[in-house]
Amino acid sequence: MAFGTTDVFWFFQINQLQLKIRKRADIASGRLHHRIVHIGYRQITQNLMWMACVHRNYSLALHELLVDSFAQEALMTKTRVFISFDYDRDAILKDFLVGQAKNPDSPFELADWSIKEHIDHRWQDKARARIRSVDVVAVICGEHTDRAAGVAAELRIAQSERKPYFLLWGYSNRNCVKPVSAFSSDKIYTWSWPNLRALIGGSR
Repeated sequence: MAFGTTDVFWFFQINQLQLKIRKRADIASGRLHHRIVHIGYRQITQNLMWMACVHRNYSLALHELLVDSFAQEALMTKTRVFISFDYDRDAILKDFLVGQAKNPDSPFELADWSIKEHIDHRWQDKARARIRSVDVVAVICGEHTDRAAGVAAELRIAQSERKPYFLLWGYSNRNCVKPVSAFSSDKIYTWSWPNLRALIGGSR
């Protein structure tokens, strides 16, 4: 098959856009450690040049690449979550949430969680810096969360920083309570995958 000036022009345009997407994918996968970014990129490149070469429909190929680039950008953007929990009593609940964050269709990544240190000014500064860096705070409530000074302090920081937050009912078969800094209007939500996805997305 012979190629002319038009072919060269379109191949160049397609290649430049591919490189831009690959660069974004490299940055995102380094930040998120999420292999789906590169899987999606490979799916783009496997079919694109075939479409262009066989059908010579370059405008369609470029359009498809642009559409896929928007899909890639959506994959790269995950909600960053800080987990606040009772470190002494409910560490297992944090592990459950860490596991859910690894689901292939998870819309969030766990950026940080509660600090097990003596609560002083240095602790406050560390916690504030961590909470400032995330998009939302998830407070996991257990049977004795009302006694957890760290959870109460972290929630106060989230409130003062105007960070969105929500409370999760940690144990389905136990009575779970709010941290003392929670507002009376704050609801403890049932912990289910559909609920968690909705809460991460901003539903309250």
